[in-house]
Amino acid sequence: MIDETDHEVWIYAIYDHPDDFPNEWVCRCWKVKGGEAFTAPATFYRTPHSLDELRFHLEARGLVRLPHDPRDDPKILECWM
Repeated sequence: MIDETDHEVWIYAIYDHPDDFPNEWVCRCWKVKGGEAFTAPATFYRTPHSLDELRFHLEARGLVRLPHDPRDDPKILECWM
């Protein structure tokens, strides 16, 4: 059996103009470890320009897009891993 408590997964969530940045798209990085999610301090990107700009940078890092899950915060458009 694998001990999951030592494994970390990084998830990048793209937010559709969240309350703290209402004029911008925001990408926040979340670290998930042992079943708990933590935001990575000051690890986010934001742009007023376009969603495609954020997607371009995430894709360039070799990440894969995950569609919005109904259980996600309504402001989350999609996640990348």
